[in-house]
Amino acid sequence: MKNVLCILLLVFAQHAFSQYFSLDEIKLKDTILITQLEKFISDKKKESNLFKERGYIELKYLHVNKHAKKNDIKYKFSIQDQYFIPKIEKIAGPSYYCYMEGKLVLIYDLWLEITEKPKYKKRINRKLKKLLKPFFDKPEHIKVKDSTGKIIINDKDFILQRYNLHGGITLSIFQDGSFKVSKGVY
Repeated sequence: MKNVLCILLLVFAQHAFSQYFSLDEIKLKDTILITQLEKFISDKKKESNLFKERGYIELKYLHVNKHAKKNDIKYKFSIQDQYFIPKIEKIAGPSYYCYMEGKLVLIYDLWLEITEKPKYKKRINRKLKKLLKPFFDKPEHIKVKDSTGKIIINDKDFILQRYNLHGGITLSIFQDGSFKVSKGVY
């Protein structure tokens, strides 16, 4: 009985001290970041018919140095177009979001993945799906049968999704106000 009580106490203590994360809307302030995001979105809309109608932007903090000297990198971001609905119970989800040029921008803080796997309540998953809904096709009902005619897939909410591995840009902002844009995400 003592063992059961100790285990219950540990479970409740862990739950009590676990930090739940939220998904909050913010307004970006850095003018270089805003300008480059707007340019990226505009360029993507010109080169991709899919991005005109669907998809969103993933913005990830790669590096932050508040004590940067003149030629040092102060901020480094990856900016990429995406076409999938993230499942935040499996990966660290976005911490913030905003809208730019009619597109949803999900902002990820990679330090959360390093320090501790964030815990999200179910309502955050629902909120994320609601935010993403206008940027995807409407769900379809699909049935897939094997060679014997047996239904092996019966998905009432199928949405065509794509994961963009390559592409995007890396934006480095230096302390002196200059910046560098590199093709590809590193």
